[in-house]
Amino acid sequence: MVPGLIIVCGSINVTVDSVYLTDATGDAFIFGASNGFRYREQNKSYNKNVVLKNSVLNASRRNNISITDGEHLIVENCTIKNAGNGNNIYDSNDNKIVSSAGIAPKVGVDIEPFRGYDSNGNFINFEIVDDVIIRGCTFTSNNISSFINYSGKNVIFENNFSDHNVGASYDDGTKFLNNTLVASEKNRSTSGISLGTFILDVYGVPTQLSKYSQAIGNTIEGFEKGIQVKGDNSIVKDNVIKDFNYGIELKAANYALIENNTLESNKASSHGITHRGDSGKDIKFTNVNIKVPRTPIYFSNFNKTTSNTLIFDACTFESEQGYDVFFEDTDNVTIKNSLFTNTAIKQSNCINFIEYGNTYN
Repeated sequence: MVPGLIIVCGSINVTVDSVYLTDATGDAFIFGASNGFRYREQNKSYNKNVVLKNSVLNASRRNNISITDGEHLIVENCTIKNAGNGNNIYDSNDNKIVSSAGIAPKVGVDIEPFRGYDSNGNFINFEIVDDVIIRGCTFTSNNISSFINYSGKNVIFENNFSDHNVGASYDDGTKFLNNTLVASEKNRSTSGISLGTFILDVYGVPTQLSKYSQAIGNTIEGFEKGIQVKGDNSIVKDNVIKDFNYGIELKAANYALIENNTLESNKASSHGITHRGDSGKDIKFTNVNIKVPRTPIYFSNFNKTTSNTLIFDACTFESEQGYDVFFEDTDNVTIKNSLFTNTAIKQSNCINFIEYGNTYN
């Protein structure tokens, strides 16, 4: 196990309140496994009902908080900052000198139970993280990310402030709710929220293991991309996205519902919703309001080999520079009951392209 200032493992009904943890050589706080991995028959004790609250976790060399095993875990009202910072030092022969510089993953909170295979190729949850709430926390100046959920289940990230990106992949049921994400100058090239993807060959069948993620009620400002939508069965709803280059980007997204979002940016190169290079299935946009200098919508090579649908209903599109709402090599598109201001639809090599009930200003 990675060295930690406080490690809670195999424990039930634990509360850690009002601690200050700083300058850990590894992690500041670990929710960990007990006596080896949980899958072993002899290891039946694991974390349940553990709370960390009202605390400061600062300047850990690795992660400020790692969550690798447990159920019903809460982190609330904490300040989580400066994880994984510092530069490596090298000698004259370009060999790295041992120092206090950060080491991967360099994240504010990292949820990463170990999943893998036994010697017979059977999938095993060596560790399990299920039912986690991260709420009311402030994340600043963490190196790679404020928060990553990699393979946790039923995780809620709500009412937090972050100056860096947050995301999930290899996950099941992550919810990003009512957070305020404002990119620092250093972090403007990242995505505000990433709903992840993880496609694995399961008995010869490519299988998407990232599913049922949600981004609801968030305010996202100043990132290169506001929200990346990937994985299966995502919901993106009631978000306000500002000051971006790309408001929402779809990539390998299937069965997504995107509704009641506002995308507005004054950056000269801003685009609203984009999709490039990866197919997807059955995406519906409802009441999405876009005002950007350039392209409100750009879809390329989407649904080209499938019978799945791409629907825009009751949306508003405005381009300050007069760029088109553009589709190419994208089939089975319906745009209806929508308002176009200083923009119009342009499509190229699209089959079964339907529009009706739209208004053009």
